[in-house]
This record gives sequence, structure tokens and C-alpha cells, in this order.
Amino acid sequence: GAELGGGSPPSPCLSFPPQHVLGLTGGGGLSPLPPSEVTPSPGGSGSFHYSLEEHPKAALAIMNQLRLSGQLCDVTLRVRYRRDVPPADFPAHKVVLASSSPVFKAMFTTGLREGGMEVVPIEGVHPRVMERLVEFAYTASISVGEKCVLHVMNVGTGGTPP
Repeated sequence: GAELGGGSPPSPCLSFPPQHVLGLTGGGGLSPLPPSEVTPSPGGSGSFHYSLEEHPKAALAIMNQLRLSGQLCDVTLRVRYRRDVPPADFPAHKVVLASSSPVFKAMFTTGLREGGMEVVPIEGVHPRVMERLVEFAYTASISVGEKCVLHVMNVGTGGTPP
């Protein structure tokens, strides 16, 4: 058989765009293909570069669907605003939270005890504020009423609620 890096012809599975492998084709009721770009490599080495501009947005949308259905979540944020009210739970994916917030990135990647916890308690944040922040992590979009703006901005930047 052919070895990697040898002079053998390229594998037939690489002769079509990765969107087919990833299931991003327009068939089966999925949305039409987003714009993509295929460019030949410089110097005529026979390889091509393929990019799918909408991949990050589509990937986050799928991760949000997984979060909403409770699939593959590896952390639950247990948010308590007041002691006399039961806490609210927000299942999520650490990698999504860490990629969208320096606070979560530090929490999950720098050896803090929260990094190894499945349930992370968060005190003093209103559940609606945390819900908006988690939604933002997955959608890059947020809608906030006038009364919540300061709370969201303070919590979103690592501060404490006013």
C-alpha cells in the first residue's frame, strides 16, 4: 500500500470538497451551500486550499443546538442571585465559554478548581443575565433591556453586578 508522503497519487477521498465529508452539502433538507473558495497552491505543487467562510458560524449554531438539547455539555453553571431563590442551571460546553470570555478561559484552563468541576457555582449574578451571556457565547448576538445593560456589561467583563 501507499505510505503517507510518498509519491503515490492523492487519495480519492480528497478529490472533493470537505463540505461533503462534513455533511454540509445542500441535500437532505439542509440549507444551500455557503460560499466557498478553492485556490491552487503556489508553485504548482498539485495541492489546493479549500475554505468555507460560513463554517465557524455553522459550527457554533450546531454547538448551540447541542447545548439546548443537553448533548455533549461538560459543565453546568449553577447561578444563584439571592439565597432565598433556588439556583438556575445552565448546561454548556467549556470550550465555547472559554473561547468567548477571558473569565471562563481563565476559570477552565489555568488550574483553578472550577476547571475540573462538572457543576460550577456562580453567586450574585441574575439568571437572566447569565442566560444572555451564555446565549451570546454561542450566537455572537445579544438582546438586552435597559434595566439589564449594566448587569450584563459588568458580568461580561469579569466585574461584579452593580
